[in-house]
Amino acid sequence: MKPGVVTQVTQVKPEDAVLIFPPLASLQALAAEIAAKDMNQETIKELRGINEMFTEAIQAGDHRAALQWDERFHDIIVDSIENPYISKTTLSLQSHVRRLFYHDSIKLTEESIEEHEQIIHAMEKRDSKTAAEVTRINFFRPIDHDYPLQ
Repeated sequence: MKPGVVTQVTQVKPEDAVLIFPPLASLQALAAEIAAKDMNQETIKELRGINEMFTEAIQAGDHRAALQWDERFHDIIVDSIENPYISKTTLSLQSHVRRLFYHDSIKLTEESIEEHEQIIHAMEKRDSKTAAEVTRINFFRPIDHDYPLQ
């Protein structure tokens, strides 16, 4: 980057998904595990509302809006644990996910709607293990499974 002159963005490749999603899934799962221990009802209600908007976007075929709602859903969970190291790292990785999405390298599916509901339910039950497990599954879903996970 040269201020006032040029900014160069590195090329994104579909195969980068297998490098980006495992650490992102791990951090998001950790955040869900921690958050589930004391998630308040107001935040759970907010997660439900966001998942409803996510559902509408998926069913309408508005994948751009779906991505935004999906990010918001998971950001709320990460933000709730108030760990700046996890927040900053997930934010950085998520920016790469967005680039993959806009290059049609990943897809959001209706399965994510149910997974979000399972995460919310686990939060209500204070079930940290299930919240983490379903979050991890949810983050691996968009990867094109032709790429072997490392």
